[in-house]
Amino acid sequence: MQALLSVSLLLIISLQASAAGLTSNLARGVEEVKLEEVRLTVAKSSFIVPPDEMPTPLSHAATLVETVPGELMAAWYGGSRQGAQDVRIWGANYRDDQWYAPRQLTELLPDNTDAHWDPVLFSQDGLLHLYFRVGKSPRLWQDYHQISPDHGYSWTSAQPQFQDFHGPIRNQPLVLSEERTLYPSSTEYNGWQAHIEVQDRRNMIRAVIPDPLHLGAIQPALLHHGDCVVQALCRTRSGIIAQSYSQDCGDSWSELEATSLPNPSAAIGATTLRNGLHLL
Repeated sequence: MQALLSVSLLLIISLQASAAGLTSNLARGVEEVKLEEVRLTVAKSSFIVPPDEMPTPLSHAATLVETVPGELMAAWYGGSRQGAQDVRIWGANYRDDQWYAPRQLTELLPDNTDAHWDPVLFSQDGLLHLYFRVGKSPRLWQDYHQISPDHGYSWTSAQPQFQDFHGPIRNQPLVLSEERTLYPSSTEYNGWQAHIEVQDRRNMIRAVIPDPLHLGAIQPALLHHGDCVVQALCRTRSGIIAQSYSQDCGDSWSELEATSLPNPSAAIGATTLRNGLHLL
């Protein structure tokens, strides 16, 4: 079991993608890509932590970020078992073509002794941000945030999130411009509901993704289609990945609809490459 959990931290450091004649339809973008026309090559892979050197029996929900060119940091939650009071956020740095020993990134909070969950690493304006949850279960989570000024080697003390601002859940924020960042988020205390938290220099808003079909969506992953068009892909309880679009840089979102992509109620990740292709 420990070896299987360790495999969840297997890193594909970089992917080289090439494609010919790909078409894109913004209204149905995820269903138009012809997989046989896309070739992915693993440039390098390695364990972040060898299976026989894991610091905890449980390791889950890994997140990965480039801190500076050529250097990475990964984080995950680990402990004796999921939900146990000893579960904390762990992390490791990659530089000089190797991973360094993992270390515990979060400490026992003075006002909350529950498990730590679902870290998200995010680098912006020279600072590395770590978002995570604390609670007995997702329905009881409280949201926390801490900052590193030196690429993850030291951290501020954890602070609770602003009222009604959860921060990113499972997937990284999308920076649209110097003035606007979208935080993909969701809640589980009153059914599964995905939303986007929009932050700019003037204010912060919470934009709900409508779900009239009751697909039950959480943990959106964001893809940028240029200008103000953004696509949210969501994990659901309905056996499929669902999608929603924003045409106004995240202020409002279309009704959630099913795609043809399967999903066994498991987390997903997505990113837009510099060449305009998307990886899911």
